[in-house]
Amino acid sequence: MINSKKIMHFVGVAKAGNFNDAARQLHISQPALSRSIQSLEQSLNVTLFDRSQRVIKLTKDGFHLLKHAHSVMQDLENFVIESKRLTQLEAGSLTVGTGPLPADHVGAQACADFLIQHPDVQLTLTVDEPANLVKKLVQGEIDILIADPRGLDSVENLHFAHLSKFPTLAVARANHPLSTKHSLTAEDITQFPLASISKAASRFFMDHLGVADSGGNRFFNYHCNSVQLMLTTLKHSDLIGILLSCNVIKELEREELCILDVPAINHRIYSDYAIITYQPRLLSLAAEAFIEICKELIASN
Repeated sequence: MINSKKIMHFVGVAKAGNFNDAARQLHISQPALSRSIQSLEQSLNVTLFDRSQRVIKLTKDGFHLLKHAHSVMQDLENFVIESKRLTQLEAGSLTVGTGPLPADHVGAQACADFLIQHPDVQLTLTVDEPANLVKKLVQGEIDILIADPRGLDSVENLHFAHLSKFPTLAVARANHPLSTKHSLTAEDITQFPLASISKAASRFFMDHLGVADSGGNRFFNYHCNSVQLMLTTLKHSDLIGILLSCNVIKELEREELCILDVPAINHRIYSDYAIITYQPRLLSLAAEAFIEICKELIASN
């Protein structure tokens, strides 16, 4: 049987020119080294060394093997180095998919923390609607997904690791005309343009408001799947945005936005974050490390 150790022994003898020096350099006994070379010759059915003289010489077959052995040993060394780097998360790649809302709250900070800890891993963050990202997850285009898992139960072989739930709030600029009003109804807030991250979310919110709207978007004039862009728009318009509490913490603290008193929305609807993986596929060490960072971020908030 041919293995890397026998090839290494062969190269050592070829370089040293005799078995005694080679055995000492390889930290192996001379008899054991001789047996290793004999076993290699038997496996290849050739004679590698001419042992008829004091200084052994390579045969024609020996020269031929030595030419390829150097390449084999280098490839093996590169493999060992690369395996070690991957094990230590010093190389490799990771693609993370996330919905628009968790991208702002979890995804961005998790990416920053991950790159601080593992700067040599190639990290890609893809932001899209969960339905689109699930297809990419199953097809192997992304490694893990952070999204609201509701509505994804019909997809087979998905594993959900639930993180936390966050309440939905109706928010607007600090001096919005409705900022001082109480117990606002659907009729009150629909006097102003509404904003949400998607048309699907708009239809969901309209149901909770009890407003009949077949299209689901007549009152929602603005859809934006970038939380930061939506926040900027809210600060400079009369738009009323429906967002998760975790997405507006800083703006509320700085009094750039305010919470409108809308009982049908505030703390009545919750978003459920989960880390979603595809069970038939083993997670890489990089994916496992990223998941742990996400859990720590959620736990600290």
